[in-house]
Amino acid sequence: MTALRLVLGDQLSHSISSLRDCHLNTDVILMCEVWNEATYVKHHKKVRGNY
Repeated sequence: MTALRLVLGDQLSHSISSLRDCHLNTDVILMCEVWNEATYVKHHKKVRGNY
């Protein structure tokens, strides 16, 4: 059976519990980032321009 796994940007780690029993051949992983969290600081020096 396919399962949808939700991973938020502030939850990324090697020990995330939602991926512990993930089946790579059947499960779908949805990674999301809240727009305000992704844009309040420029996180990479190659990112230029306005958000």
